[in-house]
Amino acid sequence: MILNLQGYAINLPDPPKDKTLIYGWDKPKSEQFWERPYNISNKAYDKLSPSQQSEIRRTETLRRVDGFWFFNNGVPTYLTGDAYFYFTHFTINGNHPQFIYHQAEDFYFYKYCEDDKYCDGSVEIKPRQEGCTSRKQALYLNQSMLNFHQHYGIQSKTADDAEKVNYDKLVISFDLLPKWMKPEVQSTSFPPHEELRFGKPRVTKKGDEDKEYLNTVIDWKATVFNAYDGKQLDKWIGDEAAKFAKGCLFDEAWKVVRPALKKKKGKAYILSTMGEIEGEGVESFRQLWRDSNPNERDGNGFTISGLYRWFIPAWRQHFDKEMKGVKLLDKYGFINIELANQYIKNEYDAKKTEKDKFFFIRQNPANAEQALNYGSASNIFDTGRFSERMNELKDFQPTEERPQKYLVGNLAWKNNIRFSEAVFNADPNGKFKIAFLPDIAGADARNKLFREENVVKPYGNTIFRMGIDPFSYDNKSGNGFSLGGFYIKSTNNLYQPKFSNKYCLEYLFREMLSEMFYEDVALAMFYYGCRVNFERSAYSKPLEGYMKRNGLNGFLMRRPDVTKNSKHTQSDNEYGTPASEENIASGIRYIQNNFAEPNPLLNENKVDNLKDFWFDAGLKQLLEYTIENKTRYDLVAAMINTEIACQPDKKVSAAAADHVKDMKNRVALYAFRNPPQQKPQTRQLAN
Repeated sequence: MILNLQGYAINLPDPPKDKTLIYGWDKPKSEQFWERPYNISNKAYDKLSPSQQSEIRRTETLRRVDGFWFFNNGVPTYLTGDAYFYFTHFTINGNHPQFIYHQAEDFYFYKYCEDDKYCDGSVEIKPRQEGCTSRKQALYLNQSMLNFHQHYGIQSKTADDAEKVNYDKLVISFDLLPKWMKPEVQSTSFPPHEELRFGKPRVTKKGDEDKEYLNTVIDWKATVFNAYDGKQLDKWIGDEAAKFAKGCLFDEAWKVVRPALKKKKGKAYILSTMGEIEGEGVESFRQLWRDSNPNERDGNGFTISGLYRWFIPAWRQHFDKEMKGVKLLDKYGFINIELANQYIKNEYDAKKTEKDKFFFIRQNPANAEQALNYGSASNIFDTGRFSERMNELKDFQPTEERPQKYLVGNLAWKNNIRFSEAVFNADPNGKFKIAFLPDIAGADARNKLFREENVVKPYGNTIFRMGIDPFSYDNKSGNGFSLGGFYIKSTNNLYQPKFSNKYCLEYLFREMLSEMFYEDVALAMFYYGCRVNFERSAYSKPLEGYMKRNGLNGFLMRRPDVTKNSKHTQSDNEYGTPASEENIASGIRYIQNNFAEPNPLLNENKVDNLKDFWFDAGLKQLLEYTIENKTRYDLVAAMINTEIACQPDKKVSAAAADHVKDMKNRVALYAFRNPPQQKPQTRQLAN
């Protein structure tokens, strides 16, 4: 019998032809549901005859190994041996788990992974408090008591979680098992705190010399990457892998654990919930998920990670809830998915802000894409839209129109003649990423500059602007300093949306010498013939000096109508944009407006500019950006200065004033033809 689950063709045994071998065969259909077949107390067991005890041990052992059939509402239903152990003998906080059919399917998947020689284990995304971790503990406990000379390891996001959430709960459940089922524990005291070892006891009884012992151990280790270095593992649990501690990112631990498993052809069980956190651990988990696609394999038949991925949706979490007096879990172990999803939606609708809603979805995902969305708890941008675009870029598929997201390479001076012409050379390790070449202007605009005697500057009608986050200190060691970043973007043109608002080039790199960075700036501004705005601070003075020494200050911008908002700053006639809180806030608003979904009532965007943003590094910084720690985000700082550079002067010409008047008329006409269902939020257009 083949069962297709999440793209896996799982082979299950056929039901016994003799229906009397299926538990519950003699009950009416309506009374056929899960009941624990084993309910014998230790005291009752002791009163049984040796032959009866032997039969119980044999029967239960076969069920724990081969699995178990029972009738469920008239349907023959199979449990793997591990699933049978979980629902029959395992305990969670002293209670046996409820039967949930969807959890039985998880055990089908675990067995599928264990039986597949081309699989090193599983990676799972799960909702909180759904029981996934407990199922792994049950699998560990069942198999460790059936197999000789095994080593099962546990690590989690912290050492405390590995011990208390995983190991301690496993030990407590072991203590509550029928005493005849428990193998000898090699410990002078119980419960053991670091490892549960099944072996020859420290204190033996007379006649125990010839007994056979399992010599199997379950242990936990602190969250350090080399905890299992040099070990041979049969199984390993990596719980909350996306949240591993900063000193032990999951990637680092997996590089040690995977070889330890390979030595004995062991299996890994890697699982995690997704919360509000962001960082390297979350990103490495995203990559692990992508690398565990069973439809993408290497020449040896393995996925890139060696793992198979498995998703547990949020509605699975709500098996113990009621909605308007109706239980979400019926007596046959099936969750009412429609009601469970409505329960989740009701909680979602109660959230007050878009940010709260975004993270609620991430913590209660309907699919893996929602769980893996990008964003941080303090993010100020549109996490929903940006995350969607980030996922599109991660899953980018080449097309005839765009065979790659962007070109990667370096810019250099033609014939090594400085300040002549810049040329682009493709290089996979290059510093420059180009999504749109200068021909976006409608013609080849490379190196189109005004040149007269010793003057070189961009033409006044250039559509390109550069925004820079500069640095000034040399970094000969190559470590420990912030990066230099800049963008080049085309300005807005309402009548030429094909050419407007395109982020063309991204640069994020740290040269050892600041002069080398300034040279890269010059190469880029020559190549695009663009005007340049930089964040004005003590760090920008050497850049400004470089421009003036080389006669390039004609490229530099002053932004009097954008950044001079008070009488005190009216006399400011220096280059660049001061890095004031007010200017940063303005830049953030410009970014938000630029990437906003087109809406004639709120903005002038004729197309969705976000769909033409191709730089995942920039998107990642936008999604993680925080005002409190903004110095970490060089690309966002560069983007703020780019957007300020792209703003039109506030002292508009008569033609521009007519355009503003026309825009007001368009908005009024749109509002008349498309009356909103409720009074929309409006803002006064700037004159």
